[in-house]
Amino acid sequence: MVLYQTWGCFVATGFLGEELALIRREAGRLIELATKQSGCSERPAAPHRFDDGFAALEKQNPAAAAAVFGAARRLTSVHQLSVHPRLLALSQQLMKTDMVMSSPYKPVRIDYQSRQERLLPWHQDYPYAQDSMDAVVYWIPLQDVDNHNGCVVVAPGSHRSGIYPVTVLKPAEGMPGPRQLRLADAQAADPFPHIPVPMAQGDVLAFSALLLHRSQTNSSDRVRWTVQIRHGNFEHPSSVEKHWPRGHYESHWFDETHPEHVAELVTLPRSG
Repeated sequence: MVLYQTWGCFVATGFLGEELALIRREAGRLIELATKQSGCSERPAAPHRFDDGFAALEKQNPAAAAAVFGAARRLTSVHQLSVHPRLLALSQQLMKTDMVMSSPYKPVRIDYQSRQERLLPWHQDYPYAQDSMDAVVYWIPLQDVDNHNGCVVVAPGSHRSGIYPVTVLKPAEGMPGPRQLRLADAQAADPFPHIPVPMAQGDVLAFSALLLHRSQTNSSDRVRWTVQIRHGNFEHPSSVEKHWPRGHYESHWFDETHPEHVAELVTLPRSG
């Protein structure tokens, strides 16, 4: 508890096991189904890793690979993990509540080799999810991660500064797409250490939703798979006052629920 309160994060080594094996098996089955449906080359009959064949699928049929990406967050095994008794007990302890909120958005991130477009710069999770200001994020790799394949980088202690002001980029009226957030101060993380967090399968990185963190490029020859589980606190005074905002995943925009933390609202020009 002291470690979490002081630094806003810690790694629970070997915290999970068979739960992740189930997610890997189901993800592998998704890849197999997408490969067969799209008419691409068959997946290896005895894959060495759960995602064998995914790189070939993405190369031959990017739309089918994107469908796997979208479907993975709906795997029953991912939702089971989000209410795992050990995770719930840890969240209750960290947030000092027995009223744990389970975020409806449980992403399975697939980070491709040497691609930059989906990497996130320094940010806090709270403005996106808005579960509660004391919410806990669990960042869970489905394989070993290090600097080579893109482990997450954290800024320990940054959570103690509260919510950092953001610039909101809003699509023009009638244009599709979510509102994007950027730290108003691009150097907000500079006063803090920048610590990459290598992890083994079964390790869990727990961090405050107010902790500054960022992505790294995957420089390996395989995609990197991770799961993010978020737990909030129904009893947090701000969440109660604001009637438990649902976050960007359900079009409940941060600038509408927390205008006091918006430094600038920018309307993007119409494309085309």
